[in-house]
Amino acid sequence: MRYIYCLFVLFTFNSCVEITNTYDKLPPGKWRGELILESKNFMPNEGDEEVQLGNEVLDDTRLPFNFEIEYDASNNMIFYFLNGEERIEVKEVEFGRDSRTTKDTFKVSFPEYGSHISAKYESNGMTGRFEIPDKNNYFIPFTAKFGKDYRFTPLKKEPALDMGGRWEVTFEEGTEDEYKAIGEFIQENNHLTGTFMTETGDYRYLEGTVQDNKAYLSVFDGTHAFLFTSKMITKDSIIGTFRSGKHYKAAWSAKRNSAFQLTNPSELTYLTEENPSIDFDFTGIDGKQLSINDPIFKEKVKIVSIMGTWCPNCKDEMKFLKRVKDSYNDKLEIMAVGFERPKDKTKALSTLEKYANKMELNFPIVYGGTLSKSLASETFPFLNKVISFPTLMIINKDNEVLYIHTGFNGPATSKYKDFEKEFYNELNKAFES
Repeated sequence: MRYIYCLFVLFTFNSCVEITNTYDKLPPGKWRGELILESKNFMPNEGDEEVQLGNEVLDDTRLPFNFEIEYDASNNMIFYFLNGEERIEVKEVEFGRDSRTTKDTFKVSFPEYGSHISAKYESNGMTGRFEIPDKNNYFIPFTAKFGKDYRFTPLKKEPALDMGGRWEVTFEEGTEDEYKAIGEFIQENNHLTGTFMTETGDYRYLEGTVQDNKAYLSVFDGTHAFLFTSKMITKDSIIGTFRSGKHYKAAWSAKRNSAFQLTNPSELTYLTEENPSIDFDFTGIDGKQLSINDPIFKEKVKIVSIMGTWCPNCKDEMKFLKRVKDSYNDKLEIMAVGFERPKDKTKALSTLEKYANKMELNFPIVYGGTLSKSLASETFPFLNKVISFPTLMIINKDNEVLYIHTGFNGPATSKYKDFEKEFYNELNKAFES
């Protein structure tokens, strides 16, 4: 009887205890993702985990990145994509169950770029794809594992390569597409962060590792998917490979050179004639035409940014211009002119509207045309050429272009503060003219 009573008590106690998870969707915490740049290496849920996740297989076919999942007070999932100092918050998350496979599925969207990750979840892992539908249905296979907080590898081989400092970099050396860059990096033992600055912008917040005589860097921000691998030749020279997604691969080399400089970004694009007539109009996201000569721009200093919603450097510039607009309020007007991937104008305007809402822009954004530097150059014939998105112009009250800045080296670079100082100096000149 005592035995039966004990079983009764135990059953009764257990029936009153509710065993619950702390989440009902995806596990919160740290994750390690990979974009599989060459499908032959994509082996989800097969084989040895160490090989599958590439813990010691470091090459230029897998682009690793880190992210975290959190839940807010309303139990909504939030993804945070991590690159060095950058922490990108993404709240546009859909979660459900595939009725055909009975597996949990989710979609993480980057509305400002028109891209997303869609995947299934099982056994603390994800498999799926990163997609940019408007880019000819472009996609890259994607996989991730929960609880992994390293980026490339947990190994800590003694570094023989010192990447810290400033480097003169050449991409696509010896080809007609050759271009120069500045590499600036911070190395702390095996941990490596930094970026590349080119004449048209920077390569975002890169993060990676140094193992023995090799270095690896990557970034994923919802549109950029960059992977850099490199090998030491001498203590002051390296060679490497650069991959942008699965569609672009180039060689690069670098030599330590703290004095190397790029062409001043305010000298790359210039006026074709002195004091040209400035007259252009575009379709806004409300469907109405907006002209530089409309009453809201009359007798005001103006800033025009030639940009695209698909462009992270443009996004950095938009954040900067939002602060500028807040500082000057009605004394200054800003117009962003977007050149977009969708060839359909209605779809492009929808993309611009989503971007404006996501970015909470405090100035108008209009449709310039489809993504094309040559089209942008034709649209602004008073410029010698548009060689980069973004390209920024400061125009005074008399519609005279006083300053043109090509590209945007953002907060990931040491040049950002120099740009701010130069920009405000030129803007003050516009108010004085």
